[in-house]
Amino acid sequence: MMTDAISRKDLLHGLFRPSAHKAEAEACPMPRPAIDPDLAALAADFPTEFLNEEAARLGLDPQTTDRDTLLRAVFLKMQDQRRS
Repeated sequence: MMTDAISRKDLLHGLFRPSAHKAEAEACPMPRPAIDPDLAALAADFPTEFLNEEAARLGLDPQTTDRDTLLRAVFLKMQDQRRS
């Protein structure tokens, strides 16, 4: 099966100029993450082991509680300490 040849100029102009692909991408934005940005930053700083230890210190059971709930509890405790 033979395809149409493309010149080097056409190839480079296609790579560096706005195209229909960009318009399609802008028309369909990526879905926003469901997690709060503050919690996302905290999640990056707390590996699972540290988060489980901190949750246990706060009286939560890390084995039966999901990660988002643990992160929120730690975040709220940190906010309370900052306000004090």
